[in-house]
Amino acid sequence: MARCQQCRIVFIKKRKNEDSFIYGKSTLNTRIESWWAILRKQCTGKWIKEMKDLRDTGNFTGNKLDVNLVQFCCMKLLQAELDETALVWDMHRIRRSRSNLPDDRPIALYLLPELWASADYVQSIFG
Repeated sequence: MARCQQCRIVFIKKRKNEDSFIYGKSTLNTRIESWWAILRKQCTGKWIKEMKDLRDTGNFTGNKLDVNLVQFCCMKLLQAELDETALVWDMHRIRRSRSNLPDDRPIALYLLPELWASADYVQSIFG
């Protein structure tokens, strides 16, 4: 808890000096870094490569027409792959840890927090 408060103070000080970010190693967010690595390996890596190939061969200049064509041709395919990757990830089992955190599937932890003596902390940003 004290560590979070220190981070919050540093962030606020940085914001007052016009910088809204902090440079440094991201050693405390290994879970999200792991997720980004999995997402890139299982899904988005090939799309990134394809888009770079289009650009490198001169078939994509980045103008509005090119962007719209890529969106029209690829958006549904990309969204379907992202949805499939998210579903597979949500269904994997989180193993028991020493830190007394709940162990189950992410989708169950999200949809049924009361099973782990927790609550739904989602708050609407619209009011």
